[in-house]
Amino acid sequence: MTRLHFTFVDDTTSKDMITRMKKRTATHTTRAFAVLLRPEPEGGFTVRVPELPEIVTFGKNEKEALAMAQDAIELVLEDSTANQNIIDSEIPRIREVAVSINS
Repeated sequence: MTRLHFTFVDDTTSKDMITRMKKRTATHTTRAFAVLLRPEPEGGFTVRVPELPEIVTFGKNEKEALAMAQDAIELVLEDSTANQNIIDSEIPRIREVAVSINS
């Protein structure tokens, strides 16, 4: 358990510290992202996140691939927040389209 100790010298100092503490307080929300797992011929899975095209990662098995995707998504979101970039909040619709190919 971490203990924090604050010493307030005067009223102005305490207001400044409270303001800084409020700025550091993060609001946590949970959001789901679609991921595409592509089995690789040599084994493992390549993972892409359609909503975040900068993410391409890999895992030796499905469990590891999903963990790597989660880690990559968190890093991209942290970086976007730090740089004040806005991530589109609309969830993309992923559908399958069947086509016929004459051979």
